[in-house]
Amino acid sequence: MQVGFLFVAAVAFFLLVDTGGMALPGMLATILHECGHMAVLCAGGHVPKRICLSPFGVDIVKQGGETSYPRELILSLAGPCVNLLLLAGCFLTGNGGTKFAAANLLIGAVNLLPVGPLDGGQALYALLCMRYPEEKAERISSVLSFLTLLPLAVAGFWLLLRSRYNFSLLLISCYLMLLLLLKRTRI
Repeated sequence: MQVGFLFVAAVAFFLLVDTGGMALPGMLATILHECGHMAVLCAGGHVPKRICLSPFGVDIVKQGGETSYPRELILSLAGPCVNLLLLAGCFLTGNGGTKFAAANLLIGAVNLLPVGPLDGGQALYALLCMRYPEEKAERISSVLSFLTLLPLAVAGFWLLLRSRYNFSLLLISCYLMLLLLLKRTRI
């Protein structure tokens, strides 16, 4: 496992500036999300080669060997499914209004967006590859990613103008757009 300095710095920063008490429930929901991916990966007989923690996410590097697109689809959806199951569990136990429930809703929903770097985007790509050649699947996936991010960025800009301080949605949208653009330049 690789833990970068920037990851530790980002965790410390979020803990220090967290006035609403969402940092710890958010981190726990994120850890459980990644455990969902790991459980499916290990159940399929693929022990991770390396796990890298960075301020921009967790990267699970798989051992050599090909996996099928249906397996990639299941692997991609495992993390958000864990979050949604935890959310359902919170509601079933009468804890639907807790910060832990909110964190699971946010982490699960955001990761299900059909945007390339997110789990939903990876799942969409695997699903498209089951029907189309990889090049066409990549093009469709990229277009859908941008069509998803554009209204999110507009909503983020509107939120920033209305609140005068909440730039989180705009920042996330811009970051994901940047990742998509960088990915396109490498293809």
